[in-house]
Amino acid sequence: MVKTKDTVSTKQVSLELDQKLSVLLQNHHVRHIPFHDKRVHRRWVANSIGCHPSTLSTNPRLRKKLTLWEKDNCPAQTDPFTFTVSDDANLDDVVNSGNVVPFLSRTRDGLILPVDVVLKKKIIRVPTLYWFDHIDEWVSDYLRHLRADRKQQYSSVEEAAKKLRIFRRFMREHFMGYGDVTDDFLVAWQHRMEKDGLAVNRRNDCVTTVHTFFRWAEEKGRLKNHVQLAGKSSYGGRLGDDYVFPISSREITVKRKGVTYNTWVSTVTEPGREEEFRHTPTSREIERLRLEVSGHGRNSLRNNLLLSWALETGGRVSEILHMMVSDFPTMETIGEFMDRGDEFLSVSVERKNIGKSTLNVPFDLVVATLDYLWNCPERQAIVDRYGDCGFVFLSEKGGVLSADSVTRLCGRFFALAKIENANIHRLRAKFITEILETVLDELQTSGVSFDVTSDWGETVLIMARNRMGHTHIMSLRPYLNEIRVRRVQMDGKIVPREELDKRRVRKELDAALVQRVRHNTTLAKADRLIGSGEAHQAGLMLRALGDALIASAA
Repeated sequence: MVKTKDTVSTKQVSLELDQKLSVLLQNHHVRHIPFHDKRVHRRWVANSIGCHPSTLSTNPRLRKKLTLWEKDNCPAQTDPFTFTVSDDANLDDVVNSGNVVPFLSRTRDGLILPVDVVLKKKIIRVPTLYWFDHIDEWVSDYLRHLRADRKQQYSSVEEAAKKLRIFRRFMREHFMGYGDVTDDFLVAWQHRMEKDGLAVNRRNDCVTTVHTFFRWAEEKGRLKNHVQLAGKSSYGGRLGDDYVFPISSREITVKRKGVTYNTWVSTVTEPGREEEFRHTPTSREIERLRLEVSGHGRNSLRNNLLLSWALETGGRVSEILHMMVSDFPTMETIGEFMDRGDEFLSVSVERKNIGKSTLNVPFDLVVATLDYLWNCPERQAIVDRYGDCGFVFLSEKGGVLSADSVTRLCGRFFALAKIENANIHRLRAKFITEILETVLDELQTSGVSFDVTSDWGETVLIMARNRMGHTHIMSLRPYLNEIRVRRVQMDGKIVPREELDKRRVRKELDAALVQRVRHNTTLAKADRLIGSGEAHQAGLMLRALGDALIASAA
């Protein structure tokens, strides 16, 4: 018989698998090898050496080696380091250190068992996650990392295992691999946990644990550019401007045991019981705010213009304050600018953590800004006294306003207008939120389907970024997450904005109805007082009602 190339290749593969099987059986203590019905679990062996489970039976060399090894090493049922689990056993109460893995029915899938691992001649007990037909390799490796490298207590690592088990069950239900998980999928999981009765703090703990697990997978090279581990600029241009991390992160500063450090956490955690989202002002509240600013007198034109910039461009306060007079048309070029009919004036700005980008300034806002530059007597008085430093928004001392000064100044106006838990920064949020909501509505109208496995969030962010003239989408993601909490259901479907508006309007109508009933009651009382000759008392009551109506109308 002439040996063909395929015959030689098959024999080589068989020898390589045989060598891998020998190494596998030699390097694992018998207590750490999963058995099922007195046999080494074939799928575990196949996954470990890189072949199909059926190969272990059809290949004579592998079959013989496994059979002989099992004959000499299979633990007896009386072995003190083995155990069996009856069908009616409480699995949560099972504590053991054996190597018999009870691969049970799928209705009880996902078992956390302790396994003793020998590291540097020291035995460490590590919780391990088993499914119906295999060990969860990624999760179990991560749990071993927490015990061996991070030196965490077994109870703490076991708690992390329970949270990861909840998430892995959701992944398996939707046939998702680790590389398929995105922020949208995490949000859908949050809704599932909420439906299952988990409190918000528990849900946040679970999301934080899963995010930390994925960060570990990214750091170990199991995932690449899937989880954000640093600012976009830290990647040195390797990722394009349009690149979106499937699992995003935000940087926070943590102070623990006297040590302060920065870390990256998930962007999709929910506000806890003691924490609420910052309030985004409504249109009526903004009208009240502008009235307060206009009534303040000094620098009212400048202050109102600052509000307009935040509301109509979505720019940060620091970006708005660095606008230069030279960024705008002059008296000589304004005619040319108006003749072009441009809808926006694109101004270059330095964006936070991103670098150079552009801010689209609407035409009407350009005209209002030029009116302030050319005709505001208060600004001109500052320039006459200190000289022109070139910035648009000046302080009383001649330099550019500081961001802290604007925050304090506007904070006072928000308080006067009785707008709680908000400041000028939330006007930027209103602008961005409106853009994102509009994009979502348009996608829904066009028939785009949203579900837990689709990456619809990135589509929305990219479309919104293009409309706003931004270079990156990272700064927009937190605002989309707020919308997700309001509008995304457990199955990933988006609640139409019309339905949310109807709920809000219904709530406002109910409040208005209650108020109208109160007013009618007051009028009825005043009428009875007049009829009984107590006109003075009725007049005081009607005056108070009039003041209340004027205040509510403002």
